[in-house]
Amino acid sequence: MKHLKALLDGRAAYQIKDFDESDPAEAFAALRAKLLSHFGSPNEASSARQQFCHRTQSKGEAIGEYADALLKLSKAGWPGQQRDTNL
Repeated sequence: MKHLKALLDGRAAYQIKDFDESDPAEAFAALRAKLLSHFGSPNEASSARQQFCHRTQSKGEAIGEYADALLKLSKAGWPGQQRDTNL
């Protein structure tokens, strides 16, 4: 754990600075849970893709709001994909 602490910087380092390292297995589990809660879950992209496919425009929702919601889900569901944001 101390090697990992030495390598991390910024927000990730801040998340683990006060971890108890007495039990390595427990420290790793706590580290994983903390980082996942802060930076997102491992199935976040899959969940966003599913939400994207099932997202419909709500009654009274402006078309711009609907488009923004779809764009946000698209970015989360397919990270790293280049898309035309001028639609």
